[in-house]
Amino acid sequence: MICIHTCLAQDITLLDSFHFSEYLDNNWELINGNIYDQNMDGSVTSVRFQQDIFGERIITSRSTVFYDANGNVDYVNVESYDQISSTFNISSRTLFTYDDNNNLLSRVNQVWDETLTGWVDSSKWEFSFYDEYNNYALSQQFDYSQSAGWIEDTNIRIENFYENDLLDSSFYVRNSEPWYYSAFDYNDDDLVMEDRTIFYFLGEPDFVTRTIIEYNDQGLRSYRYAENFSLFLGESEYAPSFQQDYIYTPSGELQERISERYDDEFEEFNLDWKRNYFYPQSVSVKNLDESALDVQWNNSMIGQIGITINDLDHNSAYRISLIDNSGRIVKNLRFDNSQQWSQHYRLESGMYHLVVYSEEGNIYSKKLVVQ
Repeated sequence: MICIHTCLAQDITLLDSFHFSEYLDNNWELINGNIYDQNMDGSVTSVRFQQDIFGERIITSRSTVFYDANGNVDYVNVESYDQISSTFNISSRTLFTYDDNNNLLSRVNQVWDETLTGWVDSSKWEFSFYDEYNNYALSQQFDYSQSAGWIEDTNIRIENFYENDLLDSSFYVRNSEPWYYSAFDYNDDDLVMEDRTIFYFLGEPDFVTRTIIEYNDQGLRSYRYAENFSLFLGESEYAPSFQQDYIYTPSGELQERISERYDDEFEEFNLDWKRNYFYPQSVSVKNLDESALDVQWNNSMIGQIGITINDLDHNSAYRISLIDNSGRIVKNLRFDNSQQWSQHYRLESGMYHLVVYSEEGNIYSKKLVVQ
């Protein structure tokens, strides 16, 4: 048993893909991390660990992501780790459905019932009324009861406003009560440089936030600053909340993201937490063929990206992966007999690696940015 634990710990050390650390007692303390591995069937496994006060890494869980024909996440299996037996035990899973435009329609959470030796529904989200910009207008959260079935718990209606094909503002209503209103400003490259949000309480404006974003010469986010004030407390001027710096390698990979929290008493920023990114082999592509493919992409809409790949070999088979900064594969698919591939996806903001593998062994990699 000791050998198994030691071997797993060594694997984690060798294959680290992502670290989360907190600044405690004037030192950075590793809190948790992930490692990712792509399986032969195209699925992706992620092992999560925590670090205890003695510096020992404790494995906590493992998740495996499976993808559909369009590269979207089809379902995710989660296993808990038993420290005594050194085994993974199935615990829960999440199922996803999409429309023809890859817009998410539902996300269903299930738990494994040992007594029934089967899956039992737990909760779900449903998304509907997508507009021409692929933004939904209604999301609903349900809890499942064995006696009553699905019971709606949360109902969120969104009204989106556009200007020059860019999202100008959004108004959210939760369970028939105003929740928050957000407005966005863009720079000359159509990247969000400021967003302002008013939160409501009991139908009245309560709290106001503003976030300012700066970019480097490559169009990558380099700095994020947030401030706020409370209308409930009678405040009318913004006060600093936090700031974040994004540090990149010379080749443009995000290496570190450092967050500082503002101390109102001493009127200064203090180190709070950081994320470190260690690019695994799936991202560190060595055999690049920059001229073989024509890749076009558009990120004008917040949280979305459209990708088109031209000049593909009709007689070849390809595998395409979209990989985020932590090395996590978020989209993964295979196809053949095509000279062009095009898809539109909803993704969290950040930088991604588009990696195209051909059956002849050629590999193409390109960085994409989602607002």
